[in-house]
Amino acid sequence: MVRIGDSEVGIAGFDFIMWAGYDARDKSEDEVKAVMLEEMRKYNYVPKAVEKEYLEAIWQEYKNYKFVCKID
Repeated sequence: MVRIGDSEVGIAGFDFIMWAGYDARDKSEDEVKAVMLEEMRKYNYVPKAVEKEYLEAIWQEYKNYKFVCKID
């Protein structure tokens, strides 16, 4: 579950999204976020009105994921 605003939201394909970000790690932060958003949309409906909130939430999860997995 990921916190989006005041709600906890399940993210389908979470590991795929994390690895898409990792695979794009040589790109700029904005490019990595774009890759992750594209991957997230493959598995989840992301309303345009809250796209920024979803992206920031998944970005925070990605930074935690890298730390926990001790990658880069």
